[in-house]
Amino acid sequence: MDIRKLFGLRLRTLREIRGLSREQLGEQIGYSAGTVQQWETSHINVRIDHIEKLSTALKAPAYYFLLPDKEAEALLYKNDRDQDTTAYQLHQQEIQIGKLEAELRAKTNILEEYRNQLDAKDAEIAGLRKRYCGQQSNQLEEHSKQMLQLSARLVEIVVGSMLTEEHHDSR
Repeated sequence: MDIRKLFGLRLRTLREIRGLSREQLGEQIGYSAGTVQQWETSHINVRIDHIEKLSTALKAPAYYFLLPDKEAEALLYKNDRDQDTTAYQLHQQEIQIGKLEAELRAKTNILEEYRNQLDAKDAEIAGLRKRYCGQQSNQLEEHSKQMLQLSARLVEIVVGSMLTEEHHDSR
């Protein structure tokens, strides 16, 4: 088989296996669906830079397009199996990430609960301080009243005694 026809056949087969239309493949590599069709039908030659873009878009090594049938099938099977393994590993990592995110949410909730408890304790302490300071203030006020009463009583006594002395002296 002519190498251009082999390339075209491999290109069409791989594009179909990947579930891509000519338009979709053309968009991915920056060419028209007509150009992809001409490559598949061997109407135009494909350049090396086109092969690189095609192999990247179709997830196959560039040499796949030139392999004999059995080797091409084996290579695709191996690539697909490797991709399945990678997909499985990614899935396992996503599961692990999900578990870690759930654990993080649970720990965040616990921290929030502790923060709320701490805020409640702070409010309780502030209330106790206010009450204690208020009690001391009330006690201080009470002492001040008692001192004023005692001072007034002392003034009464002194004034009374002075008046009594003056009264005695005037006799």
